[in-house]
Amino acid sequence: MVKRKLSPNRFQFKESLRRTPISVEPDNEAPEQETVDNQPLTRMNTEPMGSPGTISYGGYVSEEYLGILRGKRRADVFDQMRRSDPQIKMCLSSVKNPIKSANWEIEPFDDSPEAVADADLIKHILFQDMDTDWEIGRRRVDTDWVDFIGEALTIYDFGHSVFEVINKVVLDDEKYGSYIGIKRLAFRSQRTIERWNLDPITGDLRTVTQYAYGDLDRTVDIPASDLIVLTLDKEGSNYEGISALRPCYGPWFRKNNYLKLNAVGIEKFAVPTPLIEIPEAKENSLQYTNMINAIQSYLTHQNGYLTYPEGWKVTLNSNTYDPAKVETSIDNEDKRMVKSFLANFLELGMGGAGSFAMSNNLSDFFLSGLDHVASKIESPMNKYLIPGLIKMNRGARANYPKLKHSGVSDKAGKELSEILKYLGDTQFIIPDELLSGFIIIKP
Repeated sequence: MVKRKLSPNRFQFKESLRRTPISVEPDNEAPEQETVDNQPLTRMNTEPMGSPGTISYGGYVSEEYLGILRGKRRADVFDQMRRSDPQIKMCLSSVKNPIKSANWEIEPFDDSPEAVADADLIKHILFQDMDTDWEIGRRRVDTDWVDFIGEALTIYDFGHSVFEVINKVVLDDEKYGSYIGIKRLAFRSQRTIERWNLDPITGDLRTVTQYAYGDLDRTVDIPASDLIVLTLDKEGSNYEGISALRPCYGPWFRKNNYLKLNAVGIEKFAVPTPLIEIPEAKENSLQYTNMINAIQSYLTHQNGYLTYPEGWKVTLNSNTYDPAKVETSIDNEDKRMVKSFLANFLELGMGGAGSFAMSNNLSDFFLSGLDHVASKIESPMNKYLIPGLIKMNRGARANYPKLKHSGVSDKAGKELSEILKYLGDTQFIIPDELLSGFIIIKP
């Protein structure tokens, strides 16, 4: 039998390459592999055999080992944490504010007129035209791109954020003509997300079930094709993700107990306990009544005093409760929260330790992680939303505009000037008008 030599740029498909059950002989010998010119053929796998393994029952993800942090209950707990604890508020602000203040722009694929026109249309739709009702000439709701970024960053708080894409038709615009835009990237609160309905074969998201109550009551299954789902630390088909507050739950829980104990201790022991000696047969006398009234006035009408017989004598018994020791435990829990955000530099100097160099190193490491989170916002926009808008308005393209961010981890002030001076002195860059246009010096 003569074997035909394969061209390096072609594939040969054989009947033996189709998916068929592999029978294992009793002697456990491996089946002989198909070869061409003694070279093994690569087997194509077009259908999934395994599973992502995400633990989910009826759309309820059960990856979390603490029952109180599953489903909508966990959203309620995380919401309580972020609203009540100053340390958590500081940590969340430290990761959100740099991304909120970042520069967001639409970058064309290349310099061709077609690519520039595509990017200009997407820039108009996302940054200028959302939530504008052109028929009545006024804004319907007070939200825009900045608000979208703020709501998207709740992935830190809850592990995920969900948006429903609502389109609109704009007719006869002066610059862009008639086009399909976006009325709203409508936020769907994490506290209303009931179920994640997955494809049982692939594990892909099919729909999201929302239960909303109150004046905005709604029970609906929203198709995944109409959603933008952002997930923090997604594993497999766990679209809930892992909240940045999850490692803070233990320190937050203990800290709350310490705060209560400290408040009770300070209230109970800030005033020493009076001890009163009462002579025999004086318990029902006018003198006894006057003594008790005086003590109650001293204690602001509280009953925190002790009486015992013998002679008339009042002493103040001091206790050994030290609130500073409990405060030390509270500070330690705060430090654990900061570590979970990789924001150790926020604690430098608070205990009399730390240096400028250490702060720079730690903050650089921290800011590099924020770029990663900002890219999570870009990814679904560049993969689904922007190509879909271009296809609906201008037809399919080989390449599409991209949403880009900048300024999250940029150096500023003294560091930027030192970098520019070094690059100029070493002739790596040559100052000119074009370069000056990229450097804006504000008073």
